[in-house]
Amino acid sequence: MAKEIKNFKLSDLNCAVPVSGQYEGLPYEYSGLKKSLQDEGYKPDKYDYIAVTSAGKVLFGGRRVWLMQKDMSMDQSTEVACEIWTEKEFRDNLIAKMGVKDYMAKKTSDGVTPPKKSVAPPM
Repeated sequence: MAKEIKNFKLSDLNCAVPVSGQYEGLPYEYSGLKKSLQDEGYKPDKYDYIAVTSAGKVLFGGRRVWLMQKDMSMDQSTEVACEIWTEKEFRDNLIAKMGVKDYMAKKTSDGVTPPKKSVAPPM
């Protein structure tokens, strides 16, 4: 089933990428993505749509949003077409694509997922 497409102003998108553009310990080189956006513009039909909740919370495509909001001096009233997902739909889709039962579970070297640990409240 096709997802709903809705236009959002850049200023209305809520992106979790840090102001610096970099997550701690996970450096990302933006030059290729930035060049693509500058040369071609935002092309969701060629690549992927930015996925957001109906409230504008970015679920996928945060680095594109960060570039357009913080780095490229774009007019923040510019509208971009986004695909609408619930957080559960997005998480379930991601889990299915990865072929795992719980994408946040950590496996041991032998492929066994240990049980989740309980944390006792402080005394």
